[in-house]
Amino acid sequence: MLLSAGVSWTIWGWKCALGVVLAAAVIGSMWLLTGEGLLVLLGLAAAASAGFSEGADQPDPTTLVQYALLVIVVSLLTWNPVPAAAR
Repeated sequence: MLLSAGVSWTIWGWKCALGVVLAAAVIGSMWLLTGEGLLVLLGLAAAASAGFSEGADQPDPTTLVQYALLVIVVSLLTWNPVPAAAR
């Protein structure tokens, strides 16, 4: 899995890849900040991936940081108002 920090956590008996847990945390925090509903679906997918996947053999922190920055930037772009079409 690309979004792995190479470490696993055990949360309530579930072994989760740390990188995916961090990615889900970034998605959740951006949802709280922006209120964008589509982030809920993305967060649920990330949480499911964290619960049902194993950590990668090799850590890949660069990909994790790039993914987190992508989620942050695209989430903040949803605050940009779209002008109404002229009639």
